[in-house]
Amino acid sequence: KSKLVDTAGRVDKFMSRYGNRKK
Repeated sequence: KSKLVDTAGRVDKFMSRYGNRKK
């Protein structure tokens, strides 16, 4: 359960940088 939360936090930063390109 801690892995999903850890990934969400990393994805949140990654999406903030590459989120503009994917979305």
